[in-house]
Amino acid sequence: MSSADEKASVASASPSSIIRVPLIELENAVEQAFASGKTPLVVDTSDEDRICTFYSYQSDVSLLEAKQIVLTGIRASPQEALEPFRRLLVNAMKFGKTLVVRLANSAPSLHSKWNDEALRIDNRDPASAFFPADVLYEGGQRLHGTVWPERLFREADMFPHKNVTYCLDGFRELVTSQFSLDDLDEFLFESGALPPREHFQVVYIEPETH
Repeated sequence: MSSADEKASVASASPSSIIRVPLIELENAVEQAFASGKTPLVVDTSDEDRICTFYSYQSDVSLLEAKQIVLTGIRASPQEALEPFRRLLVNAMKFGKTLVVRLANSAPSLHSKWNDEALRIDNRDPASAFFPADVLYEGGQRLHGTVWPERLFREADMFPHKNVTYCLDGFRELVTSQFSLDDLDEFLFESGALPPREHFQVVYIEPETH
């Protein structure tokens, strides 16, 4: 398939379908997923996790290693466990980056357990939030505006300003996974790791052919 044909295939895919592209077309496919109003779920089943390598070299990305919460949560309070997530989230909001939530081959319960609402953290006041469930919806667009920045930012995050909280227009969020397409429902959606499937646009990175 030529590059032009690949782009046409991406452009013609419906929001509810699985977008299948080679790695070289990842960015185009992700843009289409964001345009659908859903959160991109990028699936790469390669052993080397090519999408993680790709995003780790992007200066406009904050990479959140989601499976760390499983170990951290054993020995820390909910707030302490979520604080590294909060810092990465605020960094992405502050500088207009893409927050890439990397699941790899794990399925931490980000929807059913590891967020403020599930843990019953009262996040309604300024500087009280850690990782709201809204992060995972609509590609992070629910965090734009004034409400969530005020709740997520701490004094140190406002430097060099004072009492200034914001979310730059470039901020957005996507999820990556190494699970097979056949395993997504069981391990990510039915398990409570992520919100229901209808909130996501799956982008499948095709295996390389040699």
